[in-house]
Amino acid sequence: MSPGTVTLDLYKGKVLIHCLTSESAKELQKGEANRRVAALEPR
Repeated sequence: MSPGTVTLDLYKGKVLIHCLTSESAKELQKGEANRRVAALEPR
């Protein structure tokens, strides 16, 4: 999740996210924030 997003629902491992702007939706779909967070997780 990133600034400008709100989680609306979590069901069977899927997260429904409402983005406040179309720009934040596009950034979320790119997955860059997800890649950065995943890189911080221990392996």
